[in-house]
Amino acid sequence: MNLGIGELRVGLVGVGLLGSALAERLIQHDISIAGFDIDSTRMDALTAMGGEASDSTSHVFKSCNCVLLSLPTSDTVRELIAQNASVIPRDSTIVDTTTGNPEQMIAIGQSLHKLGIQYVEANVAGSSEQVRAGDATLFVGAEQPTVTRMKPLLKAI
Repeated sequence: MNLGIGELRVGLVGVGLLGSALAERLIQHDISIAGFDIDSTRMDALTAMGGEASDSTSHVFKSCNCVLLSLPTSDTVRELIAQNASVIPRDSTIVDTTTGNPEQMIAIGQSLHKLGIQYVEANVAGSSEQVRAGDATLFVGAEQPTVTRMKPLLKAI
């Protein structure tokens, strides 16, 4: 299915319950995924479903112009971005599916904006099984041009 995602190269950091469901949805729509997780068994599962296992978060950020985050907390997101700020390409987009602290998510978005990186808050209403089935709802917050550009990817989820 042609989703009109053009030159989007998609990465994923966090391949747990939700992250693996996101990867499955995107792979089902013929969207290639390069992912990373600290748990090697999750990386094996990503490879088994057709994704590419990356050896580090920095490799994901360097090689992808859109990175989905599926992490435990906003603190984890903030730390990850701080560790990788120098390698995240300008004009790239981070889609954050982490259920996080609203104030922290706003601050993360503002700090990324200053670096020329778009940030999409995409909270998932539903379970990982609902995501796998394509029945989850996303609550999306971002600047309208970014939402419009990411709409095909978000629709695939």
